[in-house]
Amino acid sequence: MTTPARCWIHPVAKGSWIKSAKLRIIALTAAALSLGLAPISSPAHADAASALAERLANLKTYSASFSQQVLSETGDILENSPGELSFKRPHKFLWQTFEPFPLIILANSESVYLYDRDLAQVTEFELEEVLNTTPAGIILNAGERLDEQFLVQEALDREGETHVYSLIPLAEDVEFLRADIAFDDSGLQGLYVEDALGQKTYVAFADRTANGEIADSRFEVEFPEGVDWVKR
Repeated sequence: MTTPARCWIHPVAKGSWIKSAKLRIIALTAAALSLGLAPISSPAHADAASALAERLANLKTYSASFSQQVLSETGDILENSPGELSFKRPHKFLWQTFEPFPLIILANSESVYLYDRDLAQVTEFELEEVLNTTPAGIILNAGERLDEQFLVQEALDREGETHVYSLIPLAEDVEFLRADIAFDDSGLQGLYVEDALGQKTYVAFADRTANGEIADSRFEVEFPEGVDWVKR
């Protein structure tokens, strides 16, 4: 089995992400999926990328707890893990999962760091490498240039309360098949991704705060001494 996915920030080549990963983020909540979705009419469909970019641009700060579930191709549960997410425009981002797979993804104005406690390793990426080519970059960069890299579709749940934006990669070498972002009246609600191996990851947010005050110190993390440091 693959570990829960690093494709959240790992570009391999131009626009592609590694298969073996620890965190799949762009996801739709299981609740939204179970409600059923209806396509938006054609004019709105054509503007789905712009609508998603506008929603992301209006989200200046965001913090939430979350639950993440990873399912195998056959529907077996591979992982259930809790975590926390915070981000602040323009380029501050912190994603942390707890047991059973502790992981930290931290972004500042220049770099992105992935700390894997089990491997005792920090992997460092240049921020520009991540923007526009990975799920984390889509949020950090407020959805700029989405229509150049993804087919973006918009749908509503049956109650008309949850907007779901599906991103289908235009490049053939990207290691996921579909990624969804869900919004309700309270903002970012959930995330979903289906990868090329058939695994599906659901992330549901709770205790959500949009556009509240977040101190810069929230994004200051000291990694343990003695860890391996890999720069990509």
